[in-house]
Amino acid sequence: MNMQISWRIAAASSNGLEINRHFGQASSFFIFDLKPGGAYELAEERAFNQFCSDCGHENLSERMDIFADCGALLAAKVGPGARAMLEAAGLLVFEQEGRIDQNLRRLAKYLALRQTGKQQ
Repeated sequence: MNMQISWRIAAASSNGLEINRHFGQASSFFIFDLKPGGAYELAEERAFNQFCSDCGHENLSERMDIFADCGALLAAKVGPGARAMLEAAGLLVFEQEGRIDQNLRRLAKYLALRQTGKQQ
């Protein structure tokens, strides 16, 4: 079962290999194009000014444009305020840690099931 479309995924990572950053503490996001069947490639790394010095979200809305072309976000943790803003912007938000490659393969399976309407 292949996905009908490709997805652009943002991952909060310090090294591009592991999801290991809290959304509000990430200084950059690695952007991946997730292809049908689970193949993926790194599109770019995008700088993101950390906004969670005092965990205020007032300036998050100004930075949401870096996720405008993304369908999902992977981070070790995402606070409820940031999650609400991201989801309101149309992103699927997943709290995951570990290797990016493994998480992207799992996400591809989930998106394929979701797309075919078989997700519960």
